[in-house]
Amino acid sequence: APPELFGISIDGASNVTEIDYTKKVVAVPDLSNGADNVLAFDWHLRKNGVRNGGGYGSVAAAVKLAHGSTTATAVDNEFLVLKANVLQPGMGYTFRLTVTNRYGIAATARLNVTAGRPPRGGSFAVTPTAGACLRTEFLLRAYNWTDDASSWPLTYTFVHNSRTDGRGAATAVRTGTMRRSNITTSALPLGKASDGSFALNVGVVVSDVWGLENSRQQVITVAAPASLEAATVLASNLTGSIERMLDLADDESVNAALS
Repeated sequence: APPELFGISIDGASNVTEIDYTKKVVAVPDLSNGADNVLAFDWHLRKNGVRNGGGYGSVAAAVKLAHGSTTATAVDNEFLVLKANVLQPGMGYTFRLTVTNRYGIAATARLNVTAGRPPRGGSFAVTPTAGACLRTEFLLRAYNWTDDASSWPLTYTFVHNSRTDGRGAATAVRTGTMRRSNITTSALPLGKASDGSFALNVGVVVSDVWGLENSRQQVITVAAPASLEAATVLASNLTGSIERMLDLADDESVNAALS
């Protein structure tokens, strides 16, 4: 009897129809080999023709699977690891696996997928672009984002980061991930105070149902409220005075300043 090959899973999920071409893809057979542990595997990948108007915008063709250049595994491995960015966004592909047992009897499985495109074409804006933390209501708005029809709905995660170069970990704004494309919040933290700029990097991460995502950022100014700023200056001055008193070992002055 031929090997019991039921299908192909992608990244641990069956019935996948769209994949993220920007990440590695792991194709695994859904296989029950019973008592026969001597099996041969042969992977193939084909780009499907895409109809464009009256003709074909892309002709069907085999994708070369070469260990080291397009794959991280050999084509005769039980599972196939396709490297990131091998596929073309928006194109359809067919994974084909043939499994042959020790008696030369084979079974074949195919999986058709589309190399999905992440959300795109959108913008992000914050108004106003300057304000005070815990005081100013900032409107964070993502708009004009689009995606493939099979990739909806989109979700939006609004984030902030004190590093204006865009590096470092981002912290989600209080609301977290949601389907609303805008929020109003006064929960933005104080911007970068060390250089006096009070700059804060604010952004949005837009994700589709397949986990593909895109992002936009904007640098705004979030300063301290006037009362907090005055208290901060006062505390700084007081700390400096105490430190100078300690240097002089003037215990009476220190106790008077703390009382």
